[in-house]
Formats: sequence, structure tokens, C-alpha cells
Amino acid sequence: MAMHLVFSVNGWKACEPCTSADDIIVLMGDGVYATPKQQVYAIADDLQVRGMFNNTNPSMISISYDDFVSLTESHHPSISWND
Repeated sequence: MAMHLVFSVNGWKACEPCTSADDIIVLMGDGVYATPKQQVYAIADDLQVRGMFNNTNPSMISISYDDFVSLTESHHPSISWND
């Protein structure tokens, strides 16, 4: 299972068609502005800084940095997506 780290909306657009069902996706930085239809994780601090902490997108699960570290320990490889 791969972990896709998405840092921008353009990164999301590039990442989305390249994922498989058992991969996980983590939105970070400006990546939290993406509008996924599938389940993704988003860093809580990044949501909060951008005024999106009360995000109503049911596909987006807010996680802490500790949660993120746990996910990195169990998912390989990590693939980064940006502009």
C-alpha cells in the first residue's frame, strides 16, 4: 500500500488517477484545498491554518501529525505530489 502525499490542488489532480484502492492519500499544506470524492486524510494543523478546520467534506478525515507518523510507518512507498 502506497501513501500519496498531496501538497497542492494541482498535485491532487495529478495524483487522483494514479491511486489504487488500497493506497492512502494525505492532504498537506495547500493540498487541503482539494475536493476529493474518495476518502482521504488531511493534516489538522493545515486545515486550521487555512480556516478549514470545520470542513464539511465527509471524505476528508482530519489527522494529527502523530497520526501521520503512524500512517508512514505502515505504508510504503511514500509518493509526493505538488505542482
